[in-house]
Amino acid sequence: MASFDLAQLRFSSGESDAFYAALLDRASRLPGAEAAALSSHDFATGWITNLVPVDTGDEPRDPLGRPFGLLVSASSAEGDFFEVLGLDVRQGRGFVAADRRDIPQVAIVTEHFAAQVFDGAALGRSLRVSTSPIGDAKADVRIVGIVESPVERNIDNVRGPSIVKASPSGEVAAIFFPSPLQDGTARTLSVRADGPAGALAPAVREIVAQIDPRVPILEMATLDQRIPNMTQVIRGLARAASVLGIVALLLASVGLYGVTSYSVAMRTREIAVRMALGARADRVVAMVLRQALTVATIGAVLGGLMAIAAGVVIQAQLFGVPGVDVRTLGGSAALLAVAMLTASILPAQRAAWLDPMTVLRQE
Repeated sequence: MASFDLAQLRFSSGESDAFYAALLDRASRLPGAEAAALSSHDFATGWITNLVPVDTGDEPRDPLGRPFGLLVSASSAEGDFFEVLGLDVRQGRGFVAADRRDIPQVAIVTEHFAAQVFDGAALGRSLRVSTSPIGDAKADVRIVGIVESPVERNIDNVRGPSIVKASPSGEVAAIFFPSPLQDGTARTLSVRADGPAGALAPAVREIVAQIDPRVPILEMATLDQRIPNMTQVIRGLARAASVLGIVALLLASVGLYGVTSYSVAMRTREIAVRMALGARADRVVAMVLRQALTVATIGAVLGGLMAIAAGVVIQAQLFGVPGVDVRTLGGSAALLAVAMLTASILPAQRAAWLDPMTVLRQE
């Protein structure tokens, strides 16, 4: 993926179109390139960062008769855009060269958009979309194709009555045009390789230099490289939360050990009486461990139920988060149980090995 913005070079609309047309043509013919595409939206940053108002003619209107509209993710899709992204055209057709115009007249929508807005029967329907940032210019487009819906992992970050509702799996309602809907000079080149994608980087740089050496590449990286960079802060927070969780678990284990050990030590006189009355040492130790294990089991069950409930709540808010992590819950419960049993067996054994008469005299 390579990002460009020709505004800083003061390219005219015609010069920008010529540069991007040559770039797409040469990139699609690179050895090792399966498909190449240009888009006005950098899909690696997410699908919900570029929203445009869409008027279907069916949505509610305000008291003055103006439509409230729907905010939908939008992008141009030049070249083999859907092939690059791995999105199948489920109905209708893809874009052809005759579709490319200054103001698009056709569009392709995702299955989720078609289901949400037209109950699936979107092919051939018309929409009115804004072609300016402030929404004062409109264009009518006809839907000529329906493609598989991409998935947005951060869809819950955008909410509101004017936004087409995302599915529970994160499927996005998006609309694509054969050329940029709003005049702009920024594009992202995406090339799918039949081998290591990074191997195409030198060839892309050479193509750009041949077409116009003045044009800078703002950012170029494979998708595998960009995703870790984009999620670096989130992954750092996740690691910090994991460390804090481990520290909390260790503190709980130490605290549990101390409280349980003190509790058993306070029963030294009771243990001595039992020993004086003929109780065997192994039976006394087993009794103490059984009582400690009962408390540990009750605590593990209650804590596990609360953790499962919290996991279900988090799962409903975040995409891709499992509701119940059996290994984590089991490991935490096992660690706390071991801490409690260790804290019980050591003072119990010490008390059982002492001379009962000595203990009773001291008491």
